[in-house]
Amino acid sequence: MKLRKTGMEGQSFVFTPLGGGREIGANAWHIEWDGISFLIDCGMHPEHLSWFALPQLARITRLDFVIVTHAHSDHAGALPWLAKHFAVPVYMTSQTEKLLIPMMQDALKLQRRVFMIDRSGYSSVPELGTPPFSETDVQALISRIRPLDEGFCRNGLEVRPFSSGHILGAAGLVLEKNGRRVVFTSDISPQQRESAPQLALPEGPCDLVICEGTRGGESPQEPSREEEENRVLHILSRVTRNNVKVLFPSFVMERAQSVALLVMRARREGYIPKKTPLFMAGMADSMTQRHIEELDLQIDYEPITLHTWIPAMRGIKQAIIVAGSGMLNTGSGAARLAELLLADRRREHAVIFPGYCAPMSPGGRLLAREENANGHTCAWINEKIVRVQSREIHQAHLSSHASARELIAIIEALEAHAAILVHGDDQALGTLAEALKKSFGQDYPVASPANGESYSANGKAAKSLRPLPDTMEERLRRNPWDIQALKQTLEKTRGVQARNSDPLCARLQAVLHLLAKQALRDGRLTEVRAILRDAEGLLPKHTIFSLLDRADEIAECCPQNENA
Repeated sequence: MKLRKTGMEGQSFVFTPLGGGREIGANAWHIEWDGISFLIDCGMHPEHLSWFALPQLARITRLDFVIVTHAHSDHAGALPWLAKHFAVPVYMTSQTEKLLIPMMQDALKLQRRVFMIDRSGYSSVPELGTPPFSETDVQALISRIRPLDEGFCRNGLEVRPFSSGHILGAAGLVLEKNGRRVVFTSDISPQQRESAPQLALPEGPCDLVICEGTRGGESPQEPSREEEENRVLHILSRVTRNNVKVLFPSFVMERAQSVALLVMRARREGYIPKKTPLFMAGMADSMTQRHIEELDLQIDYEPITLHTWIPAMRGIKQAIIVAGSGMLNTGSGAARLAELLLADRRREHAVIFPGYCAPMSPGGRLLAREENANGHTCAWINEKIVRVQSREIHQAHLSSHASARELIAIIEALEAHAAILVHGDDQALGTLAEALKKSFGQDYPVASPANGESYSANGKAAKSLRPLPDTMEERLRRNPWDIQALKQTLEKTRGVQARNSDPLCARLQAVLHLLAKQALRDGRLTEVRAILRDAEGLLPKHTIFSLLDRADEIAECCPQNENA
């Protein structure tokens, strides 16, 4: 489709979201400008598993370079896969590089758990095949990192970064060529916070802005970050009077540091006793150290390790703990602590989610908790049914994304002749597009392309992209776990015996079993049942019945998970 009535009219410029179109996750935006083919970000989808979490990277036939705007996994998690297939420079700020390398090592650990690979490199379920990337691919990525801080120029395309105010090291981009100017906001925030460098928005005008829309659907009545911080302070003041523990399940970059700084403020201003200890666990600790070094933050806390934090917490009456993950993902430190704290009958400990929780995540289901038929409130946490003894479970939106009003003000300040909206769901982007037209006129050019949909300034397609693979063989090369492709390929195999002995059948069985177990671990019961219906005739009946029985048991105790 063609963008009309813009400053880019007639340019050989094609923009294609390969992920992060009308969604948040697996962000990967491809641009072809005068034959230069490059990618902005290359992330994994946080709500999908392994091969299912990748963007549409198999569409790329030629690539000149990659730019990484910041170190969040939904923007950078798939970089090792890309490094395996394209030996091109990967530009990022020096601060992003410092955050990214430990995150890549953590991603490898998670991948080994998913594929059940031991320290010797042996998988207990070899039928799953190989992971999307390896340690070798991570090292290849690291070797190709190039500095973005001062910008660069390639074939007449000038790239200049600016601080986007989102997290440490986060950069927006100014792209200039042929006298035309495109601003890519990346994840952006004008709010002044100690936990991230301040936004340094470039001056306008620009011919096109490509803008995030995460919070585009929020109403003007939504509380501000300052109001949410004050609400957290009052919650802390109330609950800490009772000598209890407060757990903040947090994303480890920016959010964990924001919480820690808020606790410092609570101490200074008398909301909590000055000697209330703050503990930071796991990656929250290591990432906080990097933020302290880069931003000269004053945070007084005690680090606790995976092996010691549970015994240590049992011996302490009052404490505030910050731990990942932000959505209580099964197996995380936050999930283990929540399981213990919420089941305590002696004290009413608190859990405060400082940001977004996917509705179907364990944290999202805890926030949506309901009484069961026996009059008890239970939650599925860390693969256990926990009888929740506390009413002090809260959510505060300490967002590091611009609000809808702030996004409109940013686009106005840039004097953008046209806008492309990304990084938001349909409702958010649609609402933001309507607000832009209301502010700038109904003829204001604004688009929100879906994944795989190209927007071209001259109506021509990008030469460095191909259609998504459509044959079963090509689909399986792109995603070895593609369930429909596996099924259709097996259907062509004649005879039940031949089909059952086909390695693809073993892979299909292993993938279905893994997906069902993973959905059950997270308490997504509707998904468990859908997968098991798909698995009829493929998985042993006793396996299916065992998983269904466990799902029914969870649903009986935790009715909020029935629709998850």
